Amino acid sequence: MKSFFRNEDGVNQLRLRAGAGFTLIELLIAVGIFIIISSLIIVNYHVNEKVKTLENQAQIVVAGLERVQTMALTGELVDDRSPLAYKFSISNHCMVGNCSVKLSAVFSNNEEFEFAEIPLSIAKISNASAAPVLFYPPRGKMELPGLTEGGTLEIYTQGTENKFCVKLNSVSGRLSLSSIISGHCDGSL
Repeated sequence: MKSFFRNEDGVNQLRLRAGAGFTLIELLIAVGIFIIISSLIIVNYHVNEKVKTLENQAQIVVAGLERVQTMALTGELVDDRSPLAYKFSISNHCMVGNCSVKLSAVFSNNEEFEFAEIPLSIAKISNASAAPVLFYPPRGKMELPGLTEGGTLEIYTQGTENKFCVKLNSVSGRLSLSSIISGHCDGSL
């Protein structure tokens, strides 16, 4: 405990009484609480970082679909030729975690020219080996072989319950990205 007193010269001086301060037990409890709170914050940060990375990769998938759709709408030339269709596909080994998105053009002699491959570092995609998504010029008509109205890609990773759903509607040509915390996306490719 601190107290002030005046010495004989009239100057204020500080005097510490015996027994002032914290005990060892009080310090250990305070340090223990600090460690527990710090560990909870660090674990939560790592989970949020993984979810944010997954969301970025889901947006990459949507951007790839939108790029191919835009190319079909504008009739963009690929390799100085006009393709019959523009193709969006996902590598077959996506369930393992080494996914990549492939963008290619299909020409009249069934020749395919791959003009972009985008790797995804942590994402896993359900139904990745499903038929590719095709876009036909000049109106950008979307076709999902074997499906009449559309489907959903489910993008996820281990260690988190969050999933992102990319919904494809082949009737309207709409693409949408939504997030769910647990469960499955509606529909599937």
